[in-house]
Amino acid sequence: ACMNTDRIEKIGLEPLKNMLKKLGGWPVLEGDNWDEDSFTWIDTVYKFRENGSSTDYLIDFSVVTDSKNSSWRVIDIDQASLGMSREYLINGMEDDDVISYFNYMVNVAVILGADRARAEKELKESLLFEISLAEASQARENRRNATRLYNPMMIKDLSAVADIVPWLEYINKVLTPDLLQVDETERVIVNEPGYLKNLTKILPQTSKRV
Repeated sequence: ACMNTDRIEKIGLEPLKNMLKKLGGWPVLEGDNWDEDSFTWIDTVYKFRENGSSTDYLIDFSVVTDSKNSSWRVIDIDQASLGMSREYLINGMEDDDVISYFNYMVNVAVILGADRARAEKELKESLLFEISLAEASQARENRRNATRLYNPMMIKDLSAVADIVPWLEYINKVLTPDLLQVDETERVIVNEPGYLKNLTKILPQTSKRV
């Protein structure tokens, strides 16, 4: 009842568009003006964290209760939280649900001002990338064994699993100085080392626009 609907209608989509620009811009909206040279996915994760958004799109990061010592909290690193369930995505772009997801992506981009033809082309590439992440991930039925998911190591050892991430910097940026900062001897739990190894292969082959 206290919502200023007239104000909301007047400003429309501008706050969302401004936030997207603040986060580095969405290539499908920016078109040829998008600055590919200054983009890195790691810096984008940092911007997402600074602005209160999720950082789990490529690597899921959380602080959880240690399953083998309930008096301890521990950093947990896992496979990505995808926009659609892995079980759908692995069916590919011929699947009806995946097609609906793709159409939703395109429609959102068009509502925000993208050219439909560009949106269909570029977001198809984005969806294929997300499908590759799904294929690099483990199925739900393979994640029921808590022992298999419990892979403790120190931060300094993470580079042996995935050397494309500056792990100490990454973890401290996601934690933020206000919350906590750790050193390279901090113990972490890696749920899916295989996913991180797969990610190391996928990212260098992927266009920055995706």
